[in-house]
Amino acid sequence: MSWIKIEHGLCKSRKIAKLSSAMGWSRHQAIGFMVDFWIWAAQSCDDGQLKDITDSEIAFAGGLEQAKGILSALIASGFVDQEPLRIHQWAEHRTHLIRHTLEYRKWRDDILGSNNYKCAKCLSTYGIEAHHIKPIAKFPQLATEKTNGIALCCECHKKEHARRK
Repeated sequence: MSWIKIEHGLCKSRKIAKLSSAMGWSRHQAIGFMVDFWIWAAQSCDDGQLKDITDSEIAFAGGLEQAKGILSALIASGFVDQEPLRIHQWAEHRTHLIRHTLEYRKWRDDILGSNNYKCAKCLSTYGIEAHHIKPIAKFPQLATEKTNGIALCCECHKKEHARRK
């Protein structure tokens, strides 16, 4: 089951205003289109890439009868990046989608339990978190692989992410 997160600022965002204007829609029509579009993307477009997707498919995904100008409007409004053609910030969105699945929660519990709820680096038992060795944003296919996780305390976890940068 897919889900999407709608931020409270979406309703009056500049992106929605631009999409509404470009398509001649009300704000509510633009929001409805984007909800349908994002649900479709979560189910059909794992990497957020749209290069092989037609305007008609995008229109269908958003519940439109006609496709005229929809891709151009999505690009102009900032919901889609032109180079490469993909949903804007999809890696971040996909990460949130993955983190709210039952499979992910089981992975997290398995990782934390694998080291008896102790940090694998300093052996602390305080603030233990499941860390992805290879980040979900770059490797979504490894998000729930047990070999891609390690239990870390919050301090070691912060250090590990700082080391990556």
